[in-house]
Amino acid sequence: MLHHMPIPTVADHLSRPRLLLRPSDPVQEGIAGLISKEITAGLVVDDAERLVGILTVTDCLRAVSAAAYRDESHGDGGPVSAFMSPVGPSLRPDMDLFEASRVFLDCHVQTLPVLTPDGKLLGRLTRHALLSAIQDFASAQSAAKVKLETEGSGDGGGRPRTIEEMQRKAARFSRENLVKFFSRSS
Repeated sequence: MLHHMPIPTVADHLSRPRLLLRPSDPVQEGIAGLISKEITAGLVVDDAERLVGILTVTDCLRAVSAAAYRDESHGDGGPVSAFMSPVGPSLRPDMDLFEASRVFLDCHVQTLPVLTPDGKLLGRLTRHALLSAIQDFASAQSAAKVKLETEGSGDGGGRPRTIEEMQRKAARFSRENLVKFFSRSS
């Protein structure tokens, strides 16, 4: 029996952050992490695991440029908190994939943090993971539609031929699926 397919949520597709930093960590540690993991940003959390900032490659370039300008070839360059960017757009775990897509379309980042209402970091969602999840959902929807259209009244599919067949078929499906099924053109 086919039922209405719920739209998957961000929580269904989030992943762990690739680099977690603390505000007091030396910025050189952040730079080393970004380089070794070949990523463009690390998430900065406080002791309660709330997201307090994001250290980007651009922030790190700013840090090394400032150090070079001041001719500081030694030292750690200062704490991550001195160079990190503020928290920007984020996602909630209960957002459906299409809500998350709207957030991504309004900003120009590849990854967004997923936060609880009080700002605690749960994970991250990438544009690639979102696109893949939406594609999987669309494929599942198409497969369900084909199943609805071919699921039989005993003759292998198609529209019911009698009132009894229509009643049996209607009893098995959600209202939304019935509207789609019976309103399609012949």
